[in-house]
Amino acid sequence: MLQSLDELESGTALSSEVCVVGAGAAGQTVAKRLADLGHEVLLLESGGLDFDATVQQLNEADNIGLPYYDLLRARLRFFGGTTAIWGGRTCRLDPIDFEPRGWVPLSGWPLTGADLEPFYQMAEARLGLISDHMAMHVLDRMGSAAPKLNRDRIDASYWQFDHHIDRFTAAYRDDVLKHPRIRVLTKATVTKIETANQASGDGEVTGLGLASLSGRTATVSARQFVLACGGLENARLLMAHGLGGEMAGRCFMEHVHCRGGEIVTDHPIKVLRLGKSMHFHGSRFAAAIRPAEAVQRQDEILNASFTINVRKPPGRPMGSFMTGFNYMRHSMAVPNKAWRKMWYALKHSGVRMQEFIDPYRPWLLTKATDRKIYAVVRTEQSPNPDSRIVLDPSRPDALGLPRVQLNWAVREIDKRTVRVTMETFGSELRRLGLGDVAPSPWLGDDSVPWEFDRLVSKNPIGGYHHMGTTRMSTDPKLGVTDGDSKVHGLANLHVAGSSLFPTGGWANPTLTILALAFRTADHLHARLK
Repeated sequence: MLQSLDELESGTALSSEVCVVGAGAAGQTVAKRLADLGHEVLLLESGGLDFDATVQQLNEADNIGLPYYDLLRARLRFFGGTTAIWGGRTCRLDPIDFEPRGWVPLSGWPLTGADLEPFYQMAEARLGLISDHMAMHVLDRMGSAAPKLNRDRIDASYWQFDHHIDRFTAAYRDDVLKHPRIRVLTKATVTKIETANQASGDGEVTGLGLASLSGRTATVSARQFVLACGGLENARLLMAHGLGGEMAGRCFMEHVHCRGGEIVTDHPIKVLRLGKSMHFHGSRFAAAIRPAEAVQRQDEILNASFTINVRKPPGRPMGSFMTGFNYMRHSMAVPNKAWRKMWYALKHSGVRMQEFIDPYRPWLLTKATDRKIYAVVRTEQSPNPDSRIVLDPSRPDALGLPRVQLNWAVREIDKRTVRVTMETFGSELRRLGLGDVAPSPWLGDDSVPWEFDRLVSKNPIGGYHHMGTTRMSTDPKLGVTDGDSKVHGLANLHVAGSSLFPTGGWANPTLTILALAFRTADHLHARLK
């Protein structure tokens, strides 16, 4: 059943077995899984079924640390959330990402990759992904024309692309919107979290207060509550109500992007084959090249990935096509469903063209323009308690909640990871007689914490991946939730989404978000019996 809070009488008291806050990918997954298992679910969404500029203003926030995207646009407030402009990249975390790594403070998940295995399978099935490709290493699937890298030095993993990248938007989610055991309430923003017995350490959430921008209010009671509002809003809600402990809002992480180095080679087509995507059984894949686990352990670096691309040298003006593409995606596609469809079509057409003519297209660009071949890096960020969100009560939003301030910070190991990865890849190219890598000059400049380059990617700063602000840990002093995603000290409040991640690995987070959401739903099902 679908309703808006604006359709209810102000002060309406709502109740449900489970209340899920946030109707993005995580919230929808928890809600549908629980409903399929026989539970009544109230799914709350702050926005409507599509973009509303007035509701979006509730996201207004400030960057007070490293440069970052405009936080007003860095996540979306409507049914489906930011998946409305998702790129469709999926991949699992590597086994090492779950481990406590002695050289990475605060690393280690309270669960293993094996614990998530059945839920990864559920997530892949939900996205219609295939697993047959895993029978062959991605570098082998490229064929004999690709460089024969020493996989104990430079390895690679698969990106698999979801063909239906807007699958979580309202147009495609009748299985949620019309589910007989799910009540979806839009225009319903949580403004209060009421608790009891919190001081004793054996507390519980007794209810939520809701409000809409039109002035309607309501209350919610439930046996179990789940926050699934994204990497910033999950922490914001907890912190605004004094919940989550000292680690709430801390360890904000991104997948940080940069120009790692220029690839100098007399064999450009062979090297560029490492960046060519491929098809298998109708699905599209690409290789995410990364430092092997042996290198990570030996050189004490983080996990990372990089792609081989042709780009303009640093400092050049952005081309008209890229300027137009970015404008379509961020300024036109977000507020208008028709424009989003046009953006999807443009993106799909560009991808298909590149698949057909690569690696010759980028090679020709190096001959006809000033473009050169570069390694574009997407690296894991180490968990850093000083990289955090704080709240500014002096600037509340229209519903009275304090606004977010993001103090994003990186550490030396983040930058060193890029440098070591480039040096290792360079040594592999030299061994193969294919050239070398000239690491970007900023990697050797101790005065530069990070160099952001708008020419390297459509997302030049990071992946819009907000992670870590309600991190999992068995120790309440080191995390906000336990290994079952339950908030420490509150018996009936759980969290879903990438804010749970203790570390982020190199992998895009969506698949792991879904796997954790399935796992949380099954955990709640067991508790509700």
